[in-house]
Amino acid sequence: MPHDRVDAVVEQLQDLDVHDAVVFRATDLTDLPGGRSRLASAWDLDTLASGYEDYVDRYGPLAERAARGEVRPAEALVASTGALLWLTGDGGSPDGHVVGIANHTDFLRSVSGGVLTATGVPVHRGRTLQLWEVDIVDDRDSRVAHGSVRLMNRV
Repeated sequence: MPHDRVDAVVEQLQDLDVHDAVVFRATDLTDLPGGRSRLASAWDLDTLASGYEDYVDRYGPLAERAARGEVRPAEALVASTGALLWLTGDGGSPDGHVVGIANHTDFLRSVSGGVLTATGVPVHRGRTLQLWEVDIVDDRDSRVAHGSVRLMNRV
């Protein structure tokens, strides 16, 4: 049975300083055989929540340092690659693990403050290797770095 938790979700998002979001609500029309919910079967929310907690533990201190301007561009690129792989769920590897084997980054200009945004785009996602292009822009959408990352899927 669905619950109307929009107000609670909005409050949590505001606590996280998120002011622009879309909240979806879904309802199962029929259950799967054995009475299982289709929604619960589609998403393992406990695993997702645990993964997110691990992500916050891993990248939270980095985000705090970045807010103080203490993160160098190379470290930001490596962290953004890890974050991107977390967001894609498995990084394209059968067991969910990849190893960085090459990272070429051109730093176009220095940045001493503000917010940097890294966007990674897969160029090639093969069975054993991946190649990603990553652009980093500042809060005025000006490119500050461009890189490519070669990853090996651990199979």
